[in-house]
Amino acid sequence: MGPSDSSLFDNEARRRSSQRGQVALDTLWGLLLGSMALLACAILSARISATGSRLTAQMNGRLAAGKTIAVVAGALRSLERNRQPFAAQIFSGSTLLLSNGARHPLASLSGTSGPRGDSDILSIIDPDTRLQGKVSSASLSGSSVTATICGLTTRIPSGTFKSFLLYTIEGGKQVVGEVRTINTTCVMLTGTSIQGVVSASPSWTSRPLLFAPVDREYSLFVDRNANLRLASHTGSLILENQPLTRGIEKIKVEKHTGADGVTIWKLSVKPSQGGEVSHFIVPALAQRHIWNEVLP
Repeated sequence: MGPSDSSLFDNEARRRSSQRGQVALDTLWGLLLGSMALLACAILSARISATGSRLTAQMNGRLAAGKTIAVVAGALRSLERNRQPFAAQIFSGSTLLLSNGARHPLASLSGTSGPRGDSDILSIIDPDTRLQGKVSSASLSGSSVTATICGLTTRIPSGTFKSFLLYTIEGGKQVVGEVRTINTTCVMLTGTSIQGVVSASPSWTSRPLLFAPVDREYSLFVDRNANLRLASHTGSLILENQPLTRGIEKIKVEKHTGADGVTIWKLSVKPSQGGEVSHFIVPALAQRHIWNEVLP
């Protein structure tokens, strides 16, 4: 092999080595660009997933708030014809004291099913006004009462009601007892006045005038496990305590009564996920004279 042949061989070797180096460099660049593309896709997918999770959480929070608003609004609107001061009352979960100074029935609940301290409690007493009557006579002794009620238009079914209301000039008394039919329009109530949401003292200080059975007595509240609950009670006795919806951190209930006597309720609901939701409830809007004032 001559000098020229050796030079040609060296040049060919260098050319091939350069080509191999270029191919390796191109391969590295391809791998790098592919990795960057995969990384960008991963980041985008993570962001989309995080955004989707946030939207799902917000939607679940608003759904829970909507259920809570529907429950509270339904409870307040059921009291449109009940103007008694004890019909709907707001209490603090931190003190669990009734406005009359007695302990709230929910104070007996312990553990996670009890009321949350930084949330409000809405307690409802809903009498059945269809069975309202007048007290024609009454015998009172301490907390005991035997009363004759007349003027009823419908017979009171036996064993249907767990308690009854007797109204005096000083306010209402809640009575646990038995109703016995005298005739088609009169009954006799024999029972005992109890302490609870209606009255702090069971003792009688004035004669009862009006009568009505208690259709429902319950409280709506948020428990320590972030559930909206309904607890039925009679006086201080809890009859049931069931969850209605989950994912509620707290509720705040405010009552505003205008000079015209129209009551507006403001309900603020803080779900566990998402922002606070507020809603105004005007139970009296079902009454015609109120519609006349609101509508043009």
